[in-house]
Amino acid sequence: MSNLNISVVKFAYNLFIFFIKHNDDEKKENVIFSPYSIHNLLSMVLNGTTGSTTQEIKKILTNDESTDCKSLNNEHFNLLQNVNEFKQNSNINLQIDNFIFYNQDIELNKKFQDKTSKCYETKIKSFDISKKSKSLKLINGLISKSTNDLIPEMILELPQNTKLIIVNTIYFKGKWQTQFDNDETIKKDFNCIDETVKVDMMHKKDDLFHMENEFFVALKMPYEDPQFSLMIFLPKEGVSINEISKFISDENFYSDLSKYMSLKEVDLNLPKFKISSKINLKNALNYFGLKNIFFNGTSELQHIMCDNTMNDVKIEQKAVIEINESGSEAAAATAMLMGRCAFIEKEFVKMNVNRPFCFSLIYNNNSDIPLPLFMGKVENPLKE
Repeated sequence: MSNLNISVVKFAYNLFIFFIKHNDDEKKENVIFSPYSIHNLLSMVLNGTTGSTTQEIKKILTNDESTDCKSLNNEHFNLLQNVNEFKQNSNINLQIDNFIFYNQDIELNKKFQDKTSKCYETKIKSFDISKKSKSLKLINGLISKSTNDLIPEMILELPQNTKLIIVNTIYFKGKWQTQFDNDETIKKDFNCIDETVKVDMMHKKDDLFHMENEFFVALKMPYEDPQFSLMIFLPKEGVSINEISKFISDENFYSDLSKYMSLKEVDLNLPKFKISSKINLKNALNYFGLKNIFFNGTSELQHIMCDNTMNDVKIEQKAVIEINESGSEAAAATAMLMGRCAFIEKEFVKMNVNRPFCFSLIYNNNSDIPLPLFMGKVENPLKE
């Protein structure tokens, strides 16, 4: 069992709960984010921190302030190696990239460069803040290429005091093990919180792992490479996403869920959708204890730059996912800007995903607890 999978799962569901419960203005909005991408970026940054900032990042990533940074680096390195190996014989396209962009008037700490280059395969590029248009083109061009143009403009502006930008990108594209028939996609009702809309509803009958309790129905939809699946969590009628979030935020949820899921013949209706989100992660990370990094003069990032001055830190993520008849395509980019200052007899069940639901795109990674690459909720499939 991968320690990285365990720590990302805990981290992921804490964030998911926050986005569901604390973003009051977004309760009716679609949400998509990559917990792995955020975890990866903060793990990279950990190599350049000192003092209480180090302890805060360790606590938020692993719930353990005594976590060894070297072990965390090795876990991420091993995952990247696994991804590089399986891509040679897989129909799934999974691309993970890390970048450090730095203003040419600063000098990066060599140890920080070496660790991030070795363990995270980080590409390091310099830019000239006096040539903002050219610098934005360089940065956004590499991010866009890494996400297959799903995220063409991650960085919209470069403040004059920008010294360093650390970025993680993740891109996924895969076809369903059993695809939907385009001819069976028809307009059907989807019941949002305050309105009913007509959506393109896909349909198929397939043997899928399924479970049901008094609060929600869960379905596991495998891609061509069965290491990857899309989990759908549909609240029962009268049950809100908020109410079921307490179940899927439990760190033992996935390992327990596999015990209760059984292979059934499922008559499935699932809406096509493409959703995207841009999230300022400051409030969420601050809520879970990452505080010093956001306050000028206390960020303790001295091991990143040689002149030991860093403040005005921003952490943002853009993410997008599209689900259609053939499969899924998803991408996320997380950026940190810093400035100075067996045979089973199958039952037949119907599952009509015609109301708000949650999803998680997972990678088994040879672990009992799969790695959540993307998570989100769909309130209205028509809203991007």
